[in-house]
Amino acid sequence: MNTISHRRNALDRHHVLACLLALCISCVIGCGVNLGPRQQAPESQTYTLEYPPPQPKDVSPLPGILRVEAFESIPIYRSDNIVYREGAFRRESYRYHKWQTPPSEMITFLLIRDFRAAGAFKAVLSPNSLLAPTLTLEGGIEEFLEEATPKGWIAVVTLNATLTSEYRPGEGRTALFQRTYSEREPCRANTPGALSEAMSRAMSRISAQILNDIYQVAATR
Repeated sequence: MNTISHRRNALDRHHVLACLLALCISCVIGCGVNLGPRQQAPESQTYTLEYPPPQPKDVSPLPGILRVEAFESIPIYRSDNIVYREGAFRRESYRYHKWQTPPSEMITFLLIRDFRAAGAFKAVLSPNSLLAPTLTLEGGIEEFLEEATPKGWIAVVTLNATLTSEYRPGEGRTALFQRTYSEREPCRANTPGALSEAMSRAMSRISAQILNDIYQVAATR
């Protein structure tokens, strides 16, 4: 009887220990998220375009007033995502690297700034101005992305631009030109910061090209 009782006591002790062990494991699993330091998501970095306004040569102020409408873009560039080409038919974006504002907003602001700094027109109006322009520039973004090549990253910028005359009752506005401007600028390093620098150099050249084309048309009118 003593042997049987001893065995039962032993089994009871093993059963209690097993229950306690199971309870401990359950507590550890349930509270595991609080064990050790919490892991925080990486801090997002934001980038923008920066370059001095182009300084065109042999430009005399014209009496015309130019309005720059808000540039549009295809859907993939309507957010603040930094987009990169991931092979044919694939476009991806960085999770923790962003533009400070969507590319269309940056480009609209930079064109207005550059045209004003050039002093080629009597005035350069923003999209929400109530003044009547003699010329209106509108356009859109077709490409604004990073492209990886065996030699390194390349910043790709492609814009379309349309210049129209002033509005006339019964006639509306007349298209004076519609052109596409595209630049590819190598990055000095494979980093988002170097990409923003390359984008800035590419945009500086495009801005100078658009300004020159508008000026040539306006000077002959």
